[in-house]
Amino acid sequence: MAKKKSVNKSATIRKYLAKHRKAGPKEVQAALAKKGIDVSEGLISNVKYVGAGNQKKTTSKKPALRKKKVAKKRKAVRKRATRTKPLEDVKQASELMIHAVELVMKAGAKEAKQLVNMAADMVKKIRG
Repeated sequence: MAKKKSVNKSATIRKYLAKHRKAGPKEVQAALAKKGIDVSEGLISNVKYVGAGNQKKTTSKKPALRKKKVAKKRKAVRKRATRTKPLEDVKQASELMIHAVELVMKAGAKEAKQLVNMAADMVKKIRG
């Protein structure tokens, strides 16, 4: 008796998925079953979702190099977190807050909110 020629199931699944990109595992399984190829939904899912192009990139295999990169990133984050604003920025912000409070006191809360929204719209139009 002659041996039955084996079929590369993963390659068959890839070919089917290339033609039917939106097909789910059950649909692929049913279509291949009609052709006489028995495949599991798990294999189809692995080929479709975990296959060659969908794998996460591996990190550096050298632990020392990886540690240096991580330490460098942490240092940069700490440096950004500890920055303080210059005194002039704080003064400018407090002056703006005083003007905002004066606007609310003169116009009332609802009207002040409408004026601020109108001003924001004007700035958006000017900036494009």
